[in-house]
Amino acid sequence: GNNGNSHKTLIPPIGNGRQGSLYACAFSPDGKHVITGGWTGTSTPQNNSVYVFNVSTGEIVKTLSHISGVITKIGFSPDGRYFVVSTGTNSGLYVYSMGGFGLKARLTGYQGPVYGFSFSRQGQLVSTSYDGKIRLYSKDFRLIHLVEASGGMKPHGTAFSPDGTMIAVGFADAPLVNV
Repeated sequence: GNNGNSHKTLIPPIGNGRQGSLYACAFSPDGKHVITGGWTGTSTPQNNSVYVFNVSTGEIVKTLSHISGVITKIGFSPDGRYFVVSTGTNSGLYVYSMGGFGLKARLTGYQGPVYGFSFSRQGQLVSTSYDGKIRLYSKDFRLIHLVEASGGMKPHGTAFSPDGTMIAVGFADAPLVNV
C-alpha cells in the first residue's frame, strides 16, 4: 500500500543510448513545477532539452531545447521568477523566466563546464567553472566580479553563506580549503 501518500512518476522522453539520462532536477519554490534535464538531446550532446513538468498532472508543460551540452544543474532564483541551467560544455549558463518560460539571459564567456552555481538570498548568482574561474552576477544577471580560483584548477560546487557575505567553493581536484 502507499500508506496515504500520493506518488506520481514524471517521465521525460527516452531514446537510444544515454538519451533520457537525467542529471539535474529542481522543484519551483511554489511547488507547482519540476524542471529536469541531463543527456536529453537526440543524437549529440549539443542539442539538449529541459523539461518543465506540472506537478499536479505529471504532464510536460514546456520543453526548452537547443541547450548546448549535457545539463549538469538546474536551480531557482530565491524569488522564484527565474531558473538557471548549467552544462558540461563551455556554453555557460542559460537563464529562463518562469513567466512564459522564455530565455531571459545567456551568461557566456566560459572556457569550461559549469557544475556549480547558487543564489544568495538577496538574488546574486555565483558560478564555478572548470576554466578555473568564479563568477559573481547581480540580481539582473550582469557580471560584477570574476576571480581566478586559488584552491585548485577545477572549482566544482559553490554556496553562499546565509547572510550573502561569503561564498564557499569546493574543488574537484583539491582538498577543502578556505578561499
